[in-house]
Formats: sequence, C-alpha cells, structure tokens
Amino acid sequence: MERTSDFEQLLFLYKTEGKGIGLEQFCIDNGINYRAFDRWYRNHHEGVVPVQVV
Repeated sequence: MERTSDFEQLLFLYKTEGKGIGLEQFCIDNGINYRAFDRWYRNHHEGVVPVQVV
C-alpha cells in the first residue's frame, strides 16, 4: 500500500521530471497505482484553487 509520503514524492517528481508525459503513464512507469494516487490527490488537495496574478 502506498503512503502519503510516497504520493508526495511522486507528485514532486512529476512536477520536476514529468514534462511531456501524462500523469497516469508517469504513475505506471514508477509502479504507483494511478487510482490510489488520484484518490489521495483529491482528498488532500481539495482547497487548492488556481490563482492568476495580473
């Protein structure tokens, strides 16, 4: 079972190294269950709102 720290590391790696590849494929390549990651992301990042600074 994946832990929160595993998902946090995966998200960081994807943001830094995942250029040009989909998140689902990145999860598969790194041996992480995409559905579990997606569920974790939705539960822990509910309050994240995109902001555009002018």
